Amino acid sequence: MNKQNFKFSVILSTFFGIGFFPKAPGTFATLIALILYWFLSPMLTDLNIYAILASSIVLFVFFSIVASYAERILGKDPGCIVIDEVFGYFLSVIFLPRNITIAIAAFIIFRLLDIFKPFPINKSQELKDGWGVMVDDVIAGMFTFVIIKIVLELNII
Repeated sequence: MNKQNFKFSVILSTFFGIGFFPKAPGTFATLIALILYWFLSPMLTDLNIYAILASSIVLFVFFSIVASYAERILGKDPGCIVIDEVFGYFLSVIFLPRNITIAIAAFIIFRLLDIFKPFPINKSQELKDGWGVMVDDVIAGMFTFVIIKIVLELNII
């Protein structure tokens, strides 16, 4: 692997440097993801569910590989790798109604799950390389989605 590929992996895995913020880079990256989601979601409504699922799978594999290369430079699952937070947040809201209350609630729930890592989120980090980096946030995103769906079904928000 050449130097450019390693540089690319660090730039992308830190979400263009956001991961190097001195305080709470994961939270800040998730906030940026919320903002991106808010502005991109009107365009995403035109995509069908199969296109979103296929794109998500491809991005998951790609980001896992990128995170693996970045770990070789930055160490095992360093806090500066934040592409997993961005991806996980998008998973948590992509199939939900576009609503600012939902977007903020998903932000809070996702961050809490990502910070405290209840089972099985904590166990997923044992996966090798970038897979462990990505999978915990995928699970946190899926849990967030389920929690928000239940709350919506109960008409709480």
